[in-house]
Amino acid sequence: MDMSLVVDAIDAELERLREARALLSGIRAEQPTTESVAPAQRTRRRRRKLSAEARRRIAEAQKKRWAAVWATEGIPKPKAPKRATKRASA
Repeated sequence: MDMSLVVDAIDAELERLREARALLSGIRAEQPTTESVAPAQRTRRRRRKLSAEARRRIAEAQKKRWAAVWATEGIPKPKAPKRATKRASA
């Protein structure tokens, strides 16, 4: 197959895809999409604040989930690390 025919077929396919995209996004096909659409301004997302009660419920639910995993897989529950006690120097 001739290389120019392959390039022409690719160009035709690209143009067809651009038109389909323009129809789906509501932009007219005559307008170049890069120049006509202003860049979207990023808005900073506000952090949602959870109440202490909500955090407690989430923590309890997660502990239940892990307990179920440990029970089914036979993995021993991790123990809390021992705290080092200060020893009085003599």
